[in-house]
Amino acid sequence: MARFSPDRRIRKRAEYLRVQGCGITGRSKHFVVIVYIRDDDAPSRLGVVASKRIGNAVTRNRGKRKVREWFRTYMDDVDKGSDVVIILRQRAPDQDPTTIAAEIQRILPRLVSKARATFQKSRACTGPSEDAP
Repeated sequence: MARFSPDRRIRKRAEYLRVQGCGITGRSKHFVVIVYIRDDDAPSRLGVVASKRIGNAVTRNRGKRKVREWFRTYMDDVDKGSDVVIILRQRAPDQDPTTIAAEIQRILPRLVSKARATFQKSRACTGPSEDAP
């Protein structure tokens, strides 16, 4: 099994803002998935967001762990050079891993192809500045 190393994670606020500002968004019952295509051939990266609306820290962390496990298992299926941000919605942490995988894999390929088409047309998006609220 592959390891979810630090180079496969989105870590900085500016990177999250760029993905959220310039990426292609798709929604499902339990997740909001945003895909941004970078201008390199580096491995795909994942960022997970869980607001306090989801629940307490234990619940939020459980949901993030399940999404990270999905990515660790299926990261080779995600195109290289793409950043994926997954925002947890209500009841997402309560889902079993197979439901999470099925739900994300149902919308991710469509978003990646749409993001690739958008990337080919316009490479000018730099996203919002880090100072933006």
